[in-house]
Amino acid sequence: MPDKLVTLLLAVCLAVAMNACAQPKKTSSKKQSVYATVLEARRQRLVSAMPGAQPINNYRVLVIWKSTKVPQSFFWRGEDGWINCLVNEVHKKQRFVNKETEELWYTAAEIAPEKVKKNDTIELIPVSGGRFATPAEIPAQAKNTLFFQLLNDTKWQALPVNKFKQLKDVQGP
Repeated sequence: MPDKLVTLLLAVCLAVAMNACAQPKKTSSKKQSVYATVLEARRQRLVSAMPGAQPINNYRVLVIWKSTKVPQSFFWRGEDGWINCLVNEVHKKQRFVNKETEELWYTAAEIAPEKVKKNDTIELIPVSGGRFATPAEIPAQAKNTLFFQLLNDTKWQALPVNKFKQLKDVQGP
């Protein structure tokens, strides 16, 4: 009788231990879009030579488009407001890139958002100019976030950009 009890106890402990090991691993707490993933983000300040002028932040965000759905437009919600984004298709350079000179490891050519396909790497550059009102559904506290709409869809999708590589300041006119 005691042997059966010990065997039963061992079997229960083994079953509990195996069940605990079979639990799925916890995923990271980073929120990712089902449409795109941020690969790299760069920020560079343009410092004016005029005394008292505020520096301008220039951004470049590399994104891997993961969806078969086609984007219609991209906007940047940063400290400077609601800004339209230029969309470039990215092509990796075939030669060594010197990281100390902050040279880009890719070349980019402008494309229309509708030309973006699944698994494309695209560069999004917020460009000033133009007058676009911030849509009412965009929260005022949303900063450093890419927003986009899919073709034939009015809903805005958000892609937060959490980390930037800060490049050296550039002296402007």
